Amino acid sequence: MSSDAMKSESATEDWMPESPPIPNHWVYVDFEEAFENLPLTGLKIPQKEYEQSGEYPVIDQGANLIGGYTNDLDKVLHISRSAIVFGDHTKCFKYISFPFAPGADEIKVLVPRNNVVEKYAFYACKSLRLPDRGYSRHYSFLKKNKFPLPPINEQHSIVAKIETLFSELDKGIESLKTAREQLKVYRQAVLKHAFEGKLTEQWRKENVDKLEIPEQFHCKSEITKEELFGLPRIPPEWKYARLGSFILGIDAGKSFKCDEREPSEEEIGVAKVSAVTWGEYDESESKTCNDLGKINESYFIRKGDFLLSRANTIELVGACVIAKNVTKRIMLSDKTLRIEFSSLLQEYFLYWLRSPIGRNEIMSRSSGNQESMRNIGQNRIKSIAFPLCGAKETEKISKIVEQQETQMQKLNGEIASELARAEILRQSILKKAFSGRLVETKVET
Repeated sequence: MSSDAMKSESATEDWMPESPPIPNHWVYVDFEEAFENLPLTGLKIPQKEYEQSGEYPVIDQGANLIGGYTNDLDKVLHISRSAIVFGDHTKCFKYISFPFAPGADEIKVLVPRNNVVEKYAFYACKSLRLPDRGYSRHYSFLKKNKFPLPPINEQHSIVAKIETLFSELDKGIESLKTAREQLKVYRQAVLKHAFEGKLTEQWRKENVDKLEIPEQFHCKSEITKEELFGLPRIPPEWKYARLGSFILGIDAGKSFKCDEREPSEEEIGVAKVSAVTWGEYDESESKTCNDLGKINESYFIRKGDFLLSRANTIELVGACVIAKNVTKRIMLSDKTLRIEFSSLLQEYFLYWLRSPIGRNEIMSRSSGNQESMRNIGQNRIKSIAFPLCGAKETEKISKIVEQQETQMQKLNGEIASELARAEILRQSILKKAFSGRLVETKVET
């Protein structure tokens, strides 16, 4: 037996599940007394054989209830009772009340015994606190648990109460998720209005003497009439220009040999593509550089740097941030660019590239596989069109958008806290349910 296997076995032996106090008329039963573990030899369907549609669903340990489909009747389980599918690696429990085929990933199909109500068994499983062993197997921990078992009628009452409370909780969660989506829509509306001149329309009327003519800026190349046709209308005091006219320089890193782990404070790191998304620069999303001969001080990310992801997924190519939290020595990778702007606030360019039209400009110039990675080169970045107004107005726009962003981030944080609180409440409901404190019971004498 390998040393890793011995450690895993030892960890399983050392771990003991909790068995909280239960009412006197309840009993604890062993796992085998509560569930039958169905044999699946010869039935599991490899993921590569899943169909996108078919007569029978395939259930595996993935996050989605249904992983795929099959038409192979010989692989289908027809069970007289509802079953619970447990993901040995993911610790995911699924309640399945229809014929299905088991997926090839490590799953256990558990059928509650006749003295256990199926939904009661499912919620009892969901209430368990199994240790987290990453992608190791967890069934050995699951089967060590003892299950609290009240009389059948009380099991039904507990299930009914859980589902009533969960229904109310789910309504609240749905409202929170709707509010979160509305914030995303509002953010895009703010950015759209910012670069159509609507946010500063009143400001322009009140500050005619402060307006600068965009022609005063030296622009290296003009926007063609064809391009203008596809861009939104802007105030007459504005004009469209190219980013390249305001870029002093673009720095790129290199491809480095790295360990995938995050570097310590003493080590040199390389930014992953996930370090630059639509939020803040995340220096923890980095790996440790082993190419010591390639290390160059000019590659280090500094506070205030404008960073852009030149190669990423279709949703994130062109994502940009201004680095604020810089405490480690992290280098640019070959997929991360640093752009230095002149004349105007870099925040103005940040918000433009995050706006709906700015995103269109990036996507129209990026190339690659639509389903995976996309790329945008330096020359194409420089060719991006943007609405140009005077320096004072760009400052005003940036300030208004920043204020809106701050407020939206605060609201987003409050929504995230409420969602986390809802999940804590869900676990609290389950904990009460399986310690006999959720429903009142009358013991027959």
